[in-house]
Amino acid sequence: MEVSIFQAILIGILAYAGSLSGALFLGTLGGWYVLSRPLVSGLLIGLILG
Repeated sequence: MEVSIFQAILIGILAYAGSLSGALFLGTLGGWYVLSRPLVSGLLIGLILG
């Protein structure tokens, strides 16, 4: 399986949005309490990778 540049960029944006310092996208609640959870982030990364 190969990861394209576009997929890598999307995963990087998702990782930044889920971090505490990345409250720019979704705020503290959306980033830390939603995207940083393994079930949600694993689902989103799975959708990105196909």
